[in-house]
Amino acid sequence: GEEDKIEEKEDEKEGEEEKKEGEEDKIEEKEDEKEGEEEKKEGEEDKIEGEEEKKEEEEKVKVEEETEEKGTKANEDDKGERDTEDKEEVEQEAKDKENTKVEAKASEESEKKESPPKE
Repeated sequence: GEEDKIEEKEDEKEGEEEKKEGEEDKIEEKEDEKEGEEEKKEGEEDKIEGEEEKKEEEEKVKVEEETEEKGTKANEDDKGERDTEDKEEVEQEAKDKENTKVEAKASEESEKKESPPKE
């Protein structure tokens, strides 16, 4: 009788501990889930930020190109005053700018390919 009572109490204790552990596991699962949601949200925010930066860069390039076109037109208007060397220098600078843009775009593309997409 006495031993049965002791065994019963120990079983009861074990049951309570297991219940407690189960609840802790549930809490941990919820926290992990919450963390996952936050990471997903951050990933989406990063993606949006990247798209905004890309748009800004495209706008900047567009403005530079328009400015360049105006400059080229002005150069054509002043053709009589400019000598051939200056004209060639301006053209070389324009080519260099264009090459830089192409290289920047290429490196941006390769970076996109190298970095795995965030989830």
